[in-house]
Amino acid sequence: MARVAVIGAGVVGLSTAINIQECMLGSRVDLVADKFNQDTTSVGAAAWIVPWAPGVNEALQKKWGRTSMDYFIKLAVSEDSADSGASIGMGIHYATGPQTPPFKHLMLSFDPMSKESAEKLNLGKFYCYTGTTVVVDMSIYLHWLMARFKARGGIVLQRKVTSFQEFEGEYDVVVNCAGLGAKALTGDDKLQPMRGQMMRVAAPWVKHYLHCSDSVHFLPNVENTAIGGIKSVGDSDTSVRLDTSEHLWESITKLWPPLQKAKILWEWTGLRPYRVPPRVEAEVIRYGDKSLKVVHNYGHGSFGISMSWGTAVHAAELVKDMVKPTSRL
Repeated sequence: MARVAVIGAGVVGLSTAINIQECMLGSRVDLVADKFNQDTTSVGAAAWIVPWAPGVNEALQKKWGRTSMDYFIKLAVSEDSADSGASIGMGIHYATGPQTPPFKHLMLSFDPMSKESAEKLNLGKFYCYTGTTVVVDMSIYLHWLMARFKARGGIVLQRKVTSFQEFEGEYDVVVNCAGLGAKALTGDDKLQPMRGQMMRVAAPWVKHYLHCSDSVHFLPNVENTAIGGIKSVGDSDTSVRLDTSEHLWESITKLWPPLQKAKILWEWTGLRPYRVPPRVEAEVIRYGDKSLKVVHNYGHGSFGISMSWGTAVHAAELVKDMVKPTSRL
């Protein structure tokens, strides 16, 4: 029986742990983390599935993107939709110039909107597109993933990991899904914080999303609507900044006046683990005459939810390969 430890209980860690359980039946999979559910960065995300990540080669983009998109669509149209928080969402994408986003072919639909229609929506100065994809309420989805992991016999251990060496001799493979915490474990200089700040509002009359890759946006979830769009690389401040709050509110209500009467419920900040490209690879770490097999899966940035299942499947495949007697590593 293979023994595998997964470090990190955000969406990437949970997805990876479940995929290891599924492809390595009978294995012991432990989830080791110091933060869970509401304390993770994943829970704050306004999650629509647009599977793409910067710096990734075309073959991996297709592998990760298609795997993630197919998984989330299947989940959103299944009986597990309500329990998982995944559903089909439709909305508007806007940009200052013509767009052919790299994830276009993976979405259920992505079609240009006429200039006349955009003007009727007070979006005439933008290039607009209608889109259909999957939206995920992360406050529900993380709990659903955790329940799924435990139901398959997964073991949860709460502690802070300071070195991979803690696992030497106890596990066959360790999977590093520590997010931004991977920097302390690996010394990876490419990994940086990407600060996000959001507000959650009560706006039950809003049924669609409004998305922009580099500006403000909003996304209805089950019990509230998320307003965000802040992606500040290298910024590790986790306080709620008043000037950012004012920018978000003034910008989104000017762009979409129906939100002007929304009630602000709370605000949130989080640090996404940003790396170009995200790191999904196997490594053997030497400790004198001893060694530890490690699979890394971190650095997804603002595409963490979208790419989570695709990179998790890939990481699980690497784990399975590492425990084979013929593994080259």
